[in-house]
Amino acid sequence: MILPDDAPSSPAKLQAERTLRQEADDAIAPPPAYPGCQSYQRGSPTVYMEPSGSLLSPAPAALGRAEPAWRRFLKASGVAFLIWFIFVLFIRSILEWTRWDRHGDRWFLIDPVHQDVNDLFGWPRKDDGRIERCVKAINMWDHPSISLNLPLSADVLYLFSRGALSQGEVIILQGPPNANPNMIKVEVNVEYATIEAMQSATVCVLERSPGEKGIGLLTPAHWLPHNELKFLVTVEIPPSRDGSPLRIPAFETNLPSFAHIISDLKDKVVFDSLSLSSSDKPIVSERVDVHRANIKTSNNPIVGTFRASRSLSLITSNAQISANVSLYSDNDENNNNSSQLIMKTSNGPITSSINLISTTMDESGGDFEVTAQTHNSYLTIDFPKTPLNSFLKLDAETSNSPATVHLNPAYEGGFKLETSNTAPTVHRDVKIADPSGRDRSRVFAMSQVKRVVKGEVTWSNGEDRDGKKMGEHPTVLIISICVPWISRSPTA
Repeated sequence: MILPDDAPSSPAKLQAERTLRQEADDAIAPPPAYPGCQSYQRGSPTVYMEPSGSLLSPAPAALGRAEPAWRRFLKASGVAFLIWFIFVLFIRSILEWTRWDRHGDRWFLIDPVHQDVNDLFGWPRKDDGRIERCVKAINMWDHPSISLNLPLSADVLYLFSRGALSQGEVIILQGPPNANPNMIKVEVNVEYATIEAMQSATVCVLERSPGEKGIGLLTPAHWLPHNELKFLVTVEIPPSRDGSPLRIPAFETNLPSFAHIISDLKDKVVFDSLSLSSSDKPIVSERVDVHRANIKTSNNPIVGTFRASRSLSLITSNAQISANVSLYSDNDENNNNSSQLIMKTSNGPITSSINLISTTMDESGGDFEVTAQTHNSYLTIDFPKTPLNSFLKLDAETSNSPATVHLNPAYEGGFKLETSNTAPTVHRDVKIADPSGRDRSRVFAMSQVKRVVKGEVTWSNGEDRDGKKMGEHPTVLIISICVPWISRSPTA
């Protein structure tokens, strides 16, 4: 049977169609409610709906107080400094690794093309001269040391130091019998408190000019604290082949904050020229022979025994000078220069025993000049030995303290004593024996005006073996002054 489309549906069919439409309507979600205008401000407050349906926005939050400009500046400066500091450390590390090449297990070599014009890393400067060898302590965890050689054939041998950590001690002595006779051995040991300080040390063999060979002990210019490193340097001078004193033309040190110790080199070594320079450390000599020597320090004493044939200069400050000196003169008529001794300090005493020795066949004559100056401390000088018929000029000076000078009986000539307050005192011994063995008598002539004493002393009034009248010897002396004084002697 055929039904038309507009025929009415059955009740069961209508109920099924209603059920399907209801399920389809439930599957379709309703659109969201319109939220209104959105705020573009981060963290906008939530909008609440009151029961009346009105929209209420909360009151705007109070703004915090702005940070002061000075505080922002300090923070920015701190960050900038930290960045700069890290950058400097980075660059320094790069330079350390790029400029140094590994050589052996303990030391590094430096390329001469990397000589710096400053002392940032404690490397040699261009004005230090040509580098022959330059080594740096690296990875030396226990007693770092190195042995270097300087040729005896050099015209000048020298040691110098530079840098905040360069300090220590240098000992000069004679080497063992089997030492290389053509070389001076220099042993450098390093004591350190930190690995970083040890690794900053550099030791170089340099030639500052042709014929001048030396060793430099170098550390960075800036380092705190300053006591984290100490160099212990031993200079071993070989014995001569024939047993005679070994001649060294010139030996120099420029070692601030280094103590100097010279062992007994009597009849072993003779220095034509010796120059020792330090500061804040003592200089001690057991015995040394020189033609010319300049020894200088500060704030520490100079102590020891010295023999000089031309000149000896001992200079310090705020410390004592205690020296046993033998001063030689050859009495050469062609040599117009006197043998000279200079001792100068301040705020420290001078105590010296001076033997004046003539090298002529009869051990007479000689030309000597002695200067001793201090301030605010006492001065004591003794002349146990003086040649007959010698010339001596003595200029001794102090202030605010007593001074005593004892002359050998061989003294003949004039004297002048002058003090700033109390009159000086001259002690005479008329019973002293004639040093020439001719049984002559001691004769004094003195005059005093206020705090100035002038006089002359001779042996009798007869003629000596040279046919000269007593008192004609060109000698200037100061005898004994035991009060606070300033004494100067005139030129003969």
